Amino acid sequence: AVAVLLADLKPDVYHCMDYHAALAPLYIPGDKQVPMILVLHNADYMGVIETDFINDRFWKTVPALRRLSLVFNLRISAIRRYAMFEGRFNMLKAGVQYIKEMQGGHGVCAVSVSYGAELKRERALFGCLPAIMALDNATDPAEDEGAAGVDEL
Repeated sequence: AVAVLLADLKPDVYHCMDYHAALAPLYIPGDKQVPMILVLHNADYMGVIETDFINDRFWKTVPALRRLSLVFNLRISAIRRYAMFEGRFNMLKAGVQYIKEMQGGHGVCAVSVSYGAELKRERALFGCLPAIMALDNATDPAEDEGAAGVDEL
């Protein structure tokens, strides 16, 4: 549903909070792509799905990637390229990879300067990004030199 709205309404920017809707850009046709800002509040939750979670009697005869392809209505090639990280399906990876490929890695923000630095330093998923900007809600961006401006995202 989010992808249909993005393609039809063509907003200036898709503002995605964490992993919850990070898959949406994968459903948008190539000619209708929308720039994305991914804001990270708690990257411990990445939307990781182990294949066991969708493994019942029917699915046991279908290889894992094919199962994910059917459940999420995505091509296996898209799952491999955008959503597989450390051998698991990872929704947050889809958003990070989309931003890396479509926006040169610019557009990932954390809720503070220190959290952005921590993610960049300690989480392999974010190592491919040139930077993680900060959107610190506790400060006025006009008074904070470290806060990201819209043109920087």
